[in-house]
Amino acid sequence: FVEENPVDLILHYGVIGAMRTKIVDIATDCIDGGKGYSCDTSVDLADFDGQSINYYFELTDIAGSTDTGDSTLLGVDITSPVINDLQFEKDGKKVYFTIDIDEAFLEEVYYSYEDRGRIKEKKLCSKLENGICNGKASFKDGNWDINVVVLDEAGNSVSQPLSFLIDSKVPKIKKTYPKKGFSSGDFRVEFVESDPVSSTLYFGGIDGTLWESSVDLGECNVDGDKYDCEVSVDLADFYGQAIAYFFSVEDVAGNVVVSKPIGLIVDITPPVLLNPDTFWEQGLDKNNKNI
Repeated sequence: FVEENPVDLILHYGVIGAMRTKIVDIATDCIDGGKGYSCDTSVDLADFDGQSINYYFELTDIAGSTDTGDSTLLGVDITSPVINDLQFEKDGKKVYFTIDIDEAFLEEVYYSYEDRGRIKEKKLCSKLENGICNGKASFKDGNWDINVVVLDEAGNSVSQPLSFLIDSKVPKIKKTYPKKGFSSGDFRVEFVESDPVSSTLYFGGIDGTLWESSVDLGECNVDGDKYDCEVSVDLADFYGQAIAYFFSVEDVAGNVVVSKPIGLIVDITPPVLLNPDTFWEQGLDKNNKNI
């Protein structure tokens, strides 16, 4: 308001026929900006929650003159939104949110996160469909800690923290050994993955039954995100038979890849020298030198 000598400022609020008043302390609640006063005050509207009220201000100066502001109709909402359920699904770098919310006067649903010391915000939705906010956002690879915030038109809010990992790069199996021919039970796999959680060897015969053996990732040779792993299994039951094998690799985000199946013949018996005492003889060559 503009007035050189204000004395009283009164807020009138409530429903028609039962208005309430509050005296605004001009000395403490107002700031004289040189070209006028700006004032802030608060009242408890708990018993008007969910209803509509009118409010206006009345100003009196030192001479007793008064002026009344326009009456304004407002809806009262002092109840914070409620998040009933929050679900999300990841697809590569994209995350799809499904949020069940109780709020009649939604302003916005957004998520906030810290980036190099600064808080950033991204909107998820500004309306509900049957109480549901369906939103999506893209995230870079890495661990994320975010706050999902529901804000209503009256400024009430509720938040829920959420943590997840984005790993959009699937593992890549480079080579498996043996490549062909025979196997005695020793297998090897080379793959590229920054966060592997497991690798498994699968093998079986012509009956279609698959056996499996876990790879000990702690025993692999590791160079950055490159893994070279070995595993040995007992193939005695398949001696002389044809088998097929392949490897799987799973990362921390649940991405799984498998290698191309390779067929082999099982040979677990080492060669036997049948004439160990007679396969050689000592003598002289044509130049009379010992052989």
